[in-house]
Amino acid sequence: KATVKLLPKPKYALDLLAVFDSPEQAIGAVGAILKQGIVPTCVEYMDNITIDGEKYLHEKLQGSDSGNYLIVEVEGIHDDDLDDKPRFDELCTQHGASSVLVADNNKSGRPARPCEAVRAESLIVSKEDVVVPVDQEPLLLAEILRLAGKYGLITRIASHAATEHHLNILKPDDTPYEDWARRVEQNQQELYAFIYAHGGRLSGEHGIGFKRKHLMEEFTNPDELAMMKAIKKALDPNNILNPGKIFDIE
Repeated sequence: KATVKLLPKPKYALDLLAVFDSPEQAIGAVGAILKQGIVPTCVEYMDNITIDGEKYLHEKLQGSDSGNYLIVEVEGIHDDDLDDKPRFDELCTQHGASSVLVADNNKSGRPARPCEAVRAESLIVSKEDVVVPVDQEPLLLAEILRLAGKYGLITRIASHAATEHHLNILKPDDTPYEDWARRVEQNQQELYAFIYAHGGRLSGEHGIGFKRKHLMEEFTNPDELAMMKAIKKALDPNNILNPGKIFDIE
């Protein structure tokens, strides 16, 4: 018989903000944290370009002048469950952190805040939710920025480090929509090809939907896709559960 263990809601929580000079240092620290057996509630990453969105919030964020953020939340039932802070501090410093701070939740750039900045910057946004293995994440971040430069795209990165990377590709007000959409599509083709070549997938959290269904067909291994469709048919023989949201069933 399976055993279900119910855990009480943690009473204590601590947000730690590590500021790094480069994206590679920040993401490189994530694997080191996990390998040491530290299990945070969440690990979030923001690059310096995204942190610059503070100007739209009319407030100064911690370490925003040149830093790249790792925001780590740890929780515990007891106060001493948060004693991983010294280890976290040491690991981040070893991987190039210029400072490790106890974050002010109002100024640490948590996920809702970059979203506010993005909305202030542009109301038309192409969102991505890409994922690669942890050891490939520094390469992915470099490729995202390279492609943004190649296609002249404004790309903001706010990630759940070690899981998925959220990209917000913004349309400037003075750019015709058709021209912007064409460059976004070209960016997608190169980005997804890179991601699949490095063991990743085009969505890590938010699903496929109608918008990327054709891309799912294009980039997914045909055998894997056939297996997914077979499972769908077995569990939903009448195809009534979100039909056509990931792929079409013939």
